[in-house]
Amino acid sequence: MKYIVRSLWIISVLCIYTVPAHAELLAVDQYLSVKLGYSGIIADPVKIKGTLISPQEGYKKTGYISTPNLALSVGTYYATEYVAVRGETEYAVRFSAGTKVSSIPTSNGASSLTLTNTVQTILLNLFLDFNTRTFFVPYIGAGIGASFVDVKYSIDNSSAKKFYIDFSWQVNIGAAFYIVPSLAIDIQTRYSNFGEPRLGSGNPTRMIYTAQGVDVFIGIRYTL
Repeated sequence: MKYIVRSLWIISVLCIYTVPAHAELLAVDQYLSVKLGYSGIIADPVKIKGTLISPQEGYKKTGYISTPNLALSVGTYYATEYVAVRGETEYAVRFSAGTKVSSIPTSNGASSLTLTNTVQTILLNLFLDFNTRTFFVPYIGAGIGASFVDVKYSIDNSSAKKFYIDFSWQVNIGAAFYIVPSLAIDIQTRYSNFGEPRLGSGNPTRMIYTAQGVDVFIGIRYTL
């Protein structure tokens, strides 16, 4: 995982310093962006340890949580003849809207698992926009920052909750459709990693899982 994040960071730095050096800088502008959409929060793998789970530890089970989302960002872009490099600061929240109950084999039969996550992130994002010389501008991007996750879970009669802060990163692909030169409709899909919450403190159950997300956003980008 650390090698993926390191590679994304190196690519981002190279984009910032090499693109303007090899093309004439045409414009530097600031923008504001508001996006709404929907997220699928993925808990995978779920590792459950304790007296309820026997004999194995590290049993893998996937839980999906569907939730609406909201993202607000402010950024700057450096436009050249062929591409534009954009950097932005983004706040996003994935509201808790539902859970999936899974059946988990235990020594006493099947147990039910319920997961609920509310995820907030603050990220520094970098994008590379490709100039098609039309109103359609595709882009790719990546970002790093912090995740703030409010977790609740229950297994049968055992329940726990925790608020945790962890390192977060994301990669994305999208496209902007310019209505006028200063206003664009922005459509984006992304994969996000929110870290690993650790819940419980021994009996009857302890749970560790990797929190991930697949987001779809649609919004407005306004150039100041």
